Amino acid sequence: MDILNTWDEEIFFKLYWGKKPCIIKNFITSKDCQKFDIDELSTLALENDIVTRLIQYNHQCPEELSLDHGPFEEEQLIGLPKSTPWSLLIQDADKKTDLFSNILKKFNKIPAPFFDDVMISIGNINSGTGPHLDWYNVFILQAKGTKNWKVETQKRSFQDHDDSIYENLEVKILKNFHPYTEHDLTAGELLYIPPGHGHHGTSKSDLSMSFSIGYQGPRLTTMIETYLSKLIGNIHEDQRVNFDPNQDSSIDLSNWPKDLPIENKDIILELIEIAKEQDY
Repeated sequence: MDILNTWDEEIFFKLYWGKKPCIIKNFITSKDCQKFDIDELSTLALENDIVTRLIQYNHQCPEELSLDHGPFEEEQLIGLPKSTPWSLLIQDADKKTDLFSNILKKFNKIPAPFFDDVMISIGNINSGTGPHLDWYNVFILQAKGTKNWKVETQKRSFQDHDDSIYENLEVKILKNFHPYTEHDLTAGELLYIPPGHGHHGTSKSDLSMSFSIGYQGPRLTTMIETYLSKLIGNIHEDQRVNFDPNQDSSIDLSNWPKDLPIENKDIILELIEIAKEQDY
């Protein structure tokens, strides 16, 4: 896996964005890492208006994966076992604290509508969420402890992914893992994973914490559904082709629209925002 000693925006977007995984060392300083307190951030999992999950992944038997949804009680988090690997995932953390603002500024070159969220991942030793992949760009920043990452070198196809996951699991875990490279990610280092590359992280510390920063556009099907919904909203349910009580019903094929009228960039951005709200 390629390693960059420092964050260089020009080099990154030219050589790596959407192309291949890489590591950026010294992305933030050890002093910056100290600003993130595990106990403080884990309390976000107690709140009602935030999506949280607790995953217990069994490396020897992935099909025994356990998944619980929050919000959680404080006693549940305090009572998490030390002998059993567990991972606490807290999504939309950026909406609850401004601790990530300086980090997100480093990605200003990426259009804002494609930013998804910052997800906090806290886990004990040997914890992980199983080998999986995302269909969007992910940056993983290690804040506490060390985590081993295996990342596939080649991008998978949609079909390859769908044929390779365990059935009847709430989390899409890969049964097999293609040739990969690996790296022990330490505090302050950033791992970039392009869409379609399988990856698997395992904590090597008694307690570790990382942040997953995702950039994705809405699914194409959602965009189309959103656009069609806006069109349908302006049409009476009983209006039919070649009939409008307020207009001449003669057909003029030369004036029938050939393209969807979405030339205005602002309309596209609006559709993206609406579609992402509906895209789960």
